[in-house]
Amino acid sequence: MNFSFDPNDITPLEPIGNVYGTLYLVDDWGVLDVRSGGALLVRDSSGNMQQGRVSAPQDASGRPPAGEGWSLTLNEGWTLAAGTRSGDWTIVRRKSP
Repeated sequence: MNFSFDPNDITPLEPIGNVYGTLYLVDDWGVLDVRSGGALLVRDSSGNMQQGRVSAPQDASGRPPAGEGWSLTLNEGWTLAAGTRSGDWTIVRRKSP
């Protein structure tokens, strides 16, 4: 995982992680581009990033998925799936047929 951000636009949210006003995050699953509105990067007790959170997508079936101030480009083999709470979404590897 790699990410870039504006170092002048970070809000600590202890002990959970940090809210980044803008963020460009790249990982195996694709790219999350947050241009406004912020993203929360949740860290574990060792300081390792566990997950990134943004507002819910405007239309989860839209391609590419996007929300207020952000867009998501998923690589081949990845998709959005319903999260554990109503209205939540998570990125998952698509199951092979």
